[in-house]
Amino acid sequence: VVCTANICRSPMAGALLVDACARRSVSVSVSSAGFLFDGHPASATTIKVMHERGIDLRAHRSRLVTADLIAAADLVLTMERRHARDLILDFGRADIVHTLKGFATGVSSLLFGDGGNATQADDSVVVDVSTLVHAADHIRATDALLGDARPDEVADPHGRSSRVHRRAADEITAAVDAIAASLEVAGARAIR
Repeated sequence: VVCTANICRSPMAGALLVDACARRSVSVSVSSAGFLFDGHPASATTIKVMHERGIDLRAHRSRLVTADLIAAADLVLTMERRHARDLILDFGRADIVHTLKGFATGVSSLLFGDGGNATQADDSVVVDVSTLVHAADHIRATDALLGDARPDEVADPHGRSSRVHRRAADEITAAVDAIAASLEVAGARAIR
């Protein structure tokens, strides 16, 4: 499975997705980009919290999201709905732009079902990553990216305490673990 994902405004999410996929032998190409800064290092608190998880972000430098990054992506994940809306308004591609937690919930439901749904045993549900992303877009509610401070968002910890960063890292980890598991299953089904 090869998936290109642009994780906007979150070096933590990008690094945690790479780590989660590596643990499942899922090959991904992940880049982190945002709207505000180019060439800035991750914050000292982010570096510290990620170091506690065995991930080194000292070499990370921010970069600005571009039309080329979006055009090359199979999947674009954001931490907050407003970031997704901004990306869609600026670059289009609403079909591949999702909040991280919203996508994780959607693909988990598609592949593993809700409470034992039959989709768990149905190998025809998703056959590859492209189909997985398309299916997640198809089941997403039309108002999924409206409003803010919803359960499908990870609050930006920038400038806040280590405790807040750890809580954000925990939320991101749960989401990327679900995404990595879904990518692994989608890849296994595609290979059959």
